Amino acid sequence: MGLDTLKEYLEDLAGQVTIASHDDIDGMGRILNLLDEMTKAAADLDVPVFQEIIALYKGYAGRVVLAETTDMTPLENGVEILQDLLADLEGGNAPTVDMDDVRLILGGTVNDSATGGTAESGPSKDKELSAEDLEILSDFVSESTENIESIEIHLVELEEDPGDKEIINDIFVRFIPLKGCPPFWS
Repeated sequence: MGLDTLKEYLEDLAGQVTIASHDDIDGMGRILNLLDEMTKAAADLDVPVFQEIIALYKGYAGRVVLAETTDMTPLENGVEILQDLLADLEGGNAPTVDMDDVRLILGGTVNDSATGGTAESGPSKDKELSAEDLEILSDFVSESTENIESIEIHLVELEEDPGDKEIINDIFVRFIPLKGCPPFWS
């Protein structure tokens, strides 16, 4: 994979961020999936700053999915940052991104030059989501999307045959993971 692949993913991400809302689980799932693909593409290019920004972006998107925040503006700003960074890379220039600004926008740890330490900043004071948590979240969103699609199909079938207990059971079975999993996340 190269810059062209990364550029395609970034264009798709920009489109998804434009149309998604904080409560659009399907749209947020597509955003997380695109970020996974971008992570792989960025790893092939060996551009650590790009990988770090994507990780921060995924962390913020995860907080949106978990309803820790409803503000989509940082996701829009994050796309602009990634587009600027990609333009630098395409032009053969060294990346000119200020990671402290990125961390302020997407939430993360900001270097505090006055104390030599770090200060939490950004939209959430909670810890960053780990790679494992993001993978679990991505899997949940993907499976939930499949379950919702199945529920939609079964609801149409139920309209045609309201007495079919098998269809009713299938609908309830698909709701169980949607209702049961989120409370276990801390």
